[in-house]
Amino acid sequence: MKISVDGSEAATTDGRPARVTLTIDITSDTDDPRGYLWGLAVRGDLAQVLRMYGQGRHITPQGPADVWDMLTAAGRVGARIEQVIGDVAWLARDTYGRSWGEISLALDRPQPTVRRLVERIRTEYADLGYWRDAGGLHKADTPEEARRRAMARIDELAARRTRPADE
Repeated sequence: MKISVDGSEAATTDGRPARVTLTIDITSDTDDPRGYLWGLAVRGDLAQVLRMYGQGRHITPQGPADVWDMLTAAGRVGARIEQVIGDVAWLARDTYGRSWGEISLALDRPQPTVRRLVERIRTEYADLGYWRDAGGLHKADTPEEARRRAMARIDELAARRTRPADE
């Protein structure tokens, strides 16, 4: 994925370009294999969310229909972002062995919230037959096997945390 930014010659009072063109170059096979970004773009959700993000807390809808469009776009994008946050937090914990404190700091969320998020994602994937360890994502023959492997990784990470420093 490549994002390029081009600004106009004219500038705002704070020195930013008066007009900016963002170009997003996506390779479908690697950057968007499930079509999430494509869907955001063609539905207009990406444009809506960027407009709302840019306006900060001073969102200015263009009428009742625009409020509905903004709300549905924010809901769809927010739900997908929350899923991504959970997936990456699980990756950080179970594959890369990052501590709860590190993940919590990165996400700017309390540790108990982060733990519940990772536990929920871990359970969802195990129910589908997947688990993670230092070697990455794996597919088990059964969900029960995936749950057993996930629990083994939890135990492994906990043991590493409680190991004396001189080992």
